[in-house]
Amino acid sequence: MDYADGRFIVAIKDDCWNEEELALLKQEPFAVTLCWYHGIMPFILEGGPVDSSDVYFNVQESDFRDEILGLTQAPEMEIVLLNADNTIAWQKRKQLPDPFWHQLKTLLEQQAALQFMPGEYDVNVEGLMSACEPFELHRYEKAAVKF
Repeated sequence: MDYADGRFIVAIKDDCWNEEELALLKQEPFAVTLCWYHGIMPFILEGGPVDSSDVYFNVQESDFRDEILGLTQAPEMEIVLLNADNTIAWQKRKQLPDPFWHQLKTLLEQQAALQFMPGEYDVNVEGLMSACEPFELHRYEKAAVKF
């Protein structure tokens, strides 16, 4: 997950996204769940061909930290499914709803105020990933949005 061009971008890469998998996205909305666990901000991605996947965002490591923290209006989020050769198989953008954005912004501000030792955030993420499957992170849910 990254932030660029004024929006959050989530890219999920697989060898190939086939037509049957992509057709599932028309039947089942794609859901993004924002979670919070001791300064770690996982997002759970589910829907269509994605059973349950997690991505992480650390505003402290973003080149656009000040821009993100200074946003007064909800930005867009874009979900992109990439094939192994980096071609886009599917993508969708959505303006984040205000309740989701307000929760996300609050957590981004909290995360920005934390102090991590060098490498600590990555070690904490690895620990959380080894302790929990993506679907198990729902217990730390703070907000969700459907695409």
